[in-house]
Amino acid sequence: KQWYQRRVRGNTAHFKPPFNTTQHITLHTIMFTLLRSTSLVPRVSPLGLVCTKKLTAPTLSIAKRTIITVPVVLYDELLPCISKRSLMQHFYKIHVGHIIESNRHIKNTPLQGMEPEILLRELSQGGPESFHTLNHLAEHWNHTFFWKCMKPGGNEPSERMQKIISTDFGSFEKFKQKFKLYAMGVFGAGWVWLVERNLQLEIMVTFVGGTPILNNSSPLFCIDMYEHAYYSDYHHRKGAYIDNFFRVLDWSFVEKNYDEIPRISW
Repeated sequence: KQWYQRRVRGNTAHFKPPFNTTQHITLHTIMFTLLRSTSLVPRVSPLGLVCTKKLTAPTLSIAKRTIITVPVVLYDELLPCISKRSLMQHFYKIHVGHIIESNRHIKNTPLQGMEPEILLRELSQGGPESFHTLNHLAEHWNHTFFWKCMKPGGNEPSERMQKIISTDFGSFEKFKQKFKLYAMGVFGAGWVWLVERNLQLEIMVTFVGGTPILNNSSPLFCIDMYEHAYYSDYHHRKGAYIDNFFRVLDWSFVEKNYDEIPRISW
């Protein structure tokens, strides 16, 4: 990219590209082929970083079957919330890193084979030695849930969902304003969630591997407020990132989560 910019400006005397495009793609493919041969790296497409339509979903086998999976992410259509470049970096450098670390600490232990939600609860009962694994696994769970919250183009909440939210927040607009206020208050690292707890909707903020399922809460949707989620696209304009997130939010997924919350009927 630097070489291209300098070429456009007519200044290439002091900067030569180390590889041409064909060599770069070939080396990239070889690198991912070698990485895929190890047991610690999730299975990803070697061309995942240069495809133009979708991000291939890696899976991670830490038992006899695959229990940690990541959904396919259509990143081209997530504009204006997340650019293609930003999402690729977020996914491959951050999310996949949490998967690798989770696998490294769980594989060949009594914990392997458990469902991720049960595994999180087991790790949360452990001592300081389990904090590292717990944080990585929780961040993996949070990211997977975050990807599912968005869809190309988003959609509008149903009248039923708006009424449910208005019951606990006064109005749907008041809810969006309050949610944005909570998100703007997160500095550096954290997640902001809409959850149901004790039969009431509320906004929750978690930090450093925190997740609502460890707080007796049922998440409906979330936004990633770590700086790596928005800084390359928005820099200090966090408010614009939050506003654009609502433009790709999948409210059908939110309502589905609400309907699946177990409740006691008398």
